[in-house]
Parts: sequence; structure tokens; C-alpha cells
Amino acid sequence: MTSESRLLLGTVARKLDQTELIAAVFLCRDRVPADQLEKVKTAFDLMDVLEGQKVIDVANNDWHHLVEILDSRVVRRKDLAKLVSAFGEWLSSCS
Repeated sequence: MTSESRLLLGTVARKLDQTELIAAVFLCRDRVPADQLEKVKTAFDLMDVLEGQKVIDVANNDWHHLVEILDSRVVRRKDLAKLVSAFGEWLSSCS
């Protein structure tokens, strides 16, 4: 993972509050095994799990699942969804 990608995920994790984290974990239940979701205690844990399960595929610049989660009616963090989307577009333009 690039340092820029790690910085982005850290930024997203820091900006999610506990209620948003719980909602995001709930939305991931069909993409991530339950035993992995049970390990999530912080938003940083969630980012690690999502990356480990290839929900976030940094190597292929595939951020759309994270954008969907952040932009959902449950999490409602359109600002973070836009940030992640813009980052993916920037990475694409660099390659």
C-alpha cells in the first residue's frame, strides 16, 4: 500500500465517530466474514479488515465499496465518500 493510501484510510478512520463505525460494520456483513467483523473495535480496525478482505483493493485502485459504505443512508458521510472517490481518480490520473 502506498503511503498516500495509508494516509487516506487513516483520515477516513479518524473522522468516523462510533455510531458511524457501527453502521459501517453493519453494512459490511455481506462482504466480510462475521469472525473478521467481530474483531473490529475501531475505525482503523475496520479499514484493516476491509483491505485484508479486498473490499478495499488498493493494488487495483478499487475504492468503490468504501465509497458506497460511506455514502450510504446509514453512515451518511458524503464528505468522506467524495474524498475517497477523488483520491481514486487522482491515483488513476497518476498512472
